[in-house]
Amino acid sequence: MTSPTPLPGESVKAFAAFKRYLGMGEKRSLAKLGRLLGVSRQALEPWSVKFKWQDRIKAALVQDAEDECAAEQRAKLERAREIERRRQQVQDTAWTTGQQAIRMARNILRKIRGDDYKDTRVGDAARLMQVGDTLCRLATDMATARGEITGKNGQPLAPAIAPNLQIVIQEDDVSRRAKELEAEFFRRNPNHRCNGN
Repeated sequence: MTSPTPLPGESVKAFAAFKRYLGMGEKRSLAKLGRLLGVSRQALEPWSVKFKWQDRIKAALVQDAEDECAAEQRAKLERAREIERRRQQVQDTAWTTGQQAIRMARNILRKIRGDDYKDTRVGDAARLMQVGDTLCRLATDMATARGEITGKNGQPLAPAIAPNLQIVIQEDDVSRRAKELEAEFFRRNPNHRCNGN
């Protein structure tokens, strides 16, 4: 709870009573405070009114909520920064390792081209090159694989129901002129790959 400050003219005794009242939580009441302090509720009411205890409690609750929200935002921001630092470390490591794998693959290929190809295999070079490429792609947020969607047993996808298409063609002067120009183009270029005839 936010620590309150006394208002001008508020006595030490009145301020102490307010702090105790504030600390009682949601179930606070002047009657309960009176019992704790050994005075009547009526004796506390003038202080409560004069020093605006209800308004100060609302202000303290709002301030507490804002402080809590700000602390939560700071914690989330710090967590995001930590995740970004780790992501950058992983990317840096992937990049360095990928570059090393590519260099090793090139060295293997050089040995194979020369006379020093004992204990070297083309498959090793290919695998190192693939690993290096994948690591470098991961380090630069590039795609590492291509996906393809197929139907059962690798067959093309077949729709479960026949498509219901309704084609509406509207003609106007512009569309008729475009058709004429298209027809003229294909008459002049009969072997064009886009010719649908």
